[in-house]
Amino acid sequence: MGRSCGWILVCVAVWPWHPPDINCRAAEGAATPAALPSERAGWVIAGRWRHGKEAAMPNPAAQLALAEKLERAGSFGAAAAEYEKLARTFPESAESERAYLGAGRCRFLEGRFREAAERLAELRRRFPKTELLDAAAEMEIAIGRSWLNRKGEGSALPPRKRASEAQPLFERILRDDPMSRWADDALLGVGLCLKEKGLYDAAVEKFRELIEKYPWSELKAEAEMRMVECAALAEPSAEHEDAEERKAMARLAAARDEAAVAGRKIDEGLLGATERMLMERRARKEFDTGMFYERNGRRRAAELRYELILARYPGTEWAAVAKRRLEALRER
Repeated sequence: MGRSCGWILVCVAVWPWHPPDINCRAAEGAATPAALPSERAGWVIAGRWRHGKEAAMPNPAAQLALAEKLERAGSFGAAAAEYEKLARTFPESAESERAYLGAGRCRFLEGRFREAAERLAELRRRFPKTELLDAAAEMEIAIGRSWLNRKGEGSALPPRKRASEAQPLFERILRDDPMSRWADDALLGVGLCLKEKGLYDAAVEKFRELIEKYPWSELKAEAEMRMVECAALAEPSAEHEDAEERKAMARLAAARDEAAVAGRKIDEGLLGATERMLMERRARKEFDTGMFYERNGRRRAAELRYELILARYPGTEWAAVAKRRLEALRER
């Protein structure tokens, strides 16, 4: 007696499963999957949980908080990665400005100066009017000085190469934000870079520009000292020909005498400014001669030159420099 078996086929429809948070929001019409920030940027975000190494937090504020927490803990590499992730994932958010600055700061603290400079350059490019420009300039000054001081990536580089890495950072500040409170630091930095490259005359001009533009700067004394160093390193000349200055001074004196005899008025302001310019020029030449004697071991001759500057040109900027140099010689 045969037995017959009946088979019943049951078809089960298997529907794609979505993470609960995304599925619920899509069902409620809050957002379609295509509109979610995580999917637009290629990230996997589900509710409060991140998935995988490349996942970001659900919103820019949370991502920023994570990066700042890592930075406070001293995990600068991990913090920099999270700041960079924030800038990539939420590029239009208000937090992205702070992300570029934070990434630059953390890369700098790691000793990775090139990457730090790139993050700050991107901050300036994407947000030229940002309120963080001052903080960016401060960081660029620190990076440039670290290059020159042989720290981090600069430890194994020769002086000219280090100067070539640092100089664009200082020049960027002067170009993009000339009224920055870090402009005097930037000028000094450019001068130091030129000095490292052996461009002593150009370096002296930058140091002089700092002194003239920012007479109140706390860097003025260092600029004056660097000017002396550059003058000592430059190719010296024993004497300077100042016949033209003497002739010009004689012409000014003759103009005064002629005006007095004829009873004419004369522009004393213009004459005074011209005289001061000529006095500065002559004082500088005397100072260069003194540096030549000092460099060649003729100490007493150098002292006499500095004393001459103090006596003949007491109101010039070179008189102040000569006085400090004279004091240094006598302390030896």
